[in-house]
Amino acid sequence: MNKKIQALLEILDTKAIYPVFQPIVDLENGNVVAYESLSRIESKKLDINIEELFQVAEACGCAWKLEKLCRYKALKTSMNKPSRTKIFLNVDGQIFQDSNFISGITNRKLEKFGLFNEDIVFEITERSDIENYVLLQAIMNHYIDQGYQIALDDVGAWDSGLNRVVDTTPNYLKVGID
Repeated sequence: MNKKIQALLEILDTKAIYPVFQPIVDLENGNVVAYESLSRIESKKLDINIEELFQVAEACGCAWKLEKLCRYKALKTSMNKPSRTKIFLNVDGQIFQDSNFISGITNRKLEKFGLFNEDIVFEITERSDIENYVLLQAIMNHYIDQGYQIALDDVGAWDSGLNRVVDTTPNYLKVGID
């Protein structure tokens, strides 16, 4: 078996993921208003980085399983976040096409950890550029209808064109610089 696939399976089996939180600052007043949750791999002995891990997971049909683990760890760790700050959770737009995707799982985890929908912003990542803006808006509506806010990541960078902004209704734009 490929070493990268073995690493993925070991990480999923042992839940060897942990979140780090990058502050998001209001440029008007310098206050931290949110934290972006970024997933990291616990074991340094595995020969794989987080980007490769997500690529391998997608290729193996385990993308939702990995994203669900990352989301769980981020929410659990966010229980003690500063009041009136938000947590940005990355979500790959392609995840909705995964047959294992479970709608509503985040709501159940929020209850468990004492968080609220208004605490969470789902950040549609640049990991997979979605050219079908009807599908992208449907993904965004899935979360908006549940009381979440939406951010588009790296707008203007790589293949993430400004059409995504014009053809959708995000609450936040995160500007990407090549």
